[in-house]
Amino acid sequence: MADANARLRLCDLQLAQGSRTVLEHISGEFRDGAVTALIGANGTGKSTLIQGIMGMLKPIAGRVECSVPKERRAWLPQQLALDLTFPMSVEELVMTGSWPSHGALKGYCAAHYRKGREIMARLGISHLAHRPLGELSGGQR
Repeated sequence: MADANARLRLCDLQLAQGSRTVLEHISGEFRDGAVTALIGANGTGKSTLIQGIMGMLKPIAGRVECSVPKERRAWLPQQLALDLTFPMSVEELVMTGSWPSHGALKGYCAAHYRKGREIMARLGISHLAHRPLGELSGGQR
């Protein structure tokens, strides 16, 4: 029975990395506001499933039904895909989140900085705002 409060549904999903099928017959629903943990041993397809949900990997069978537009979906990868020697602060990294609506490499106005500070406060990382990424511990990253 389909849940009307589910924003994400996986329908007999099958995903592959290259020519290797990684996941088969994955089905389920995720209720709006629910917290869900994706756990499993290394190499069992957790990252592949996230890539499928995010629309970064096209299913070879089945489908992902998500009522959240792709540009509003987000995920935090296990490893930060940045060169940690690049001179960027936590605040500057957070500000890159405005690029989809504001454009990359443009100056930020006061409203953008307010939003960035609000986000850092919600995440409990305001104290790290001016810390270079390369100086963060693994947990802080």
